[in-house]
Amino acid sequence: MLRRSSETDAFWQAFRHSAGLEHDNYYYVVVGSFGDNPEMATKLADLVMAGTKRASASLARDYGEGREPVSRPGDLS
Repeated sequence: MLRRSSETDAFWQAFRHSAGLEHDNYYYVVVGSFGDNPEMATKLADLVMAGTKRASASLARDYGEGREPVSRPGDLS
């Protein structure tokens, strides 16, 4: 996972503006991508943009105290 940066914050703000989101539920301290290489990340992101890929999963052990917070309904990451 990549650390959150001024570039990812700017990307989020541009997305909020274009999507008409009024909330700022972007609280994660890390930013990630799909897959384990740039080619796979691009292919999976294309599926998201096409509406084909609409969900992801992760391991429960990656969440909790000292780790990423568990997302709540309405959160975007």
